[in-house]
Amino acid sequence: MVLSTVREVGHYSCRSMTGNCAALAALADEPGYAQINTADAARLGIEDEALVWVHSRKGKIITRAQVSDRPKQRGDLHDLPVVDWRL
Repeated sequence: MVLSTVREVGHYSCRSMTGNCAALAALADEPGYAQINTADAARLGIEDEALVWVHSRKGKIITRAQVSDRPKQRGDLHDLPVVDWRL
């Protein structure tokens, strides 16, 4: 699976400053998620809100899967908001 990094609405860059804002933190209690299309998630056995590992050449993190029809079905390309510069 290949992930493309995207920005979250309401957060600047990687949350280095806006991540400290209580009002924005209340909107999402966990920073980050991996968006995946419903059909792709079913094919890979990933359920909504399941914890998934995201790996890159630089490192890895664990985050929640956000399964919906919002992202297009793309096979092996999915979106990951920038939550950690280690990736």
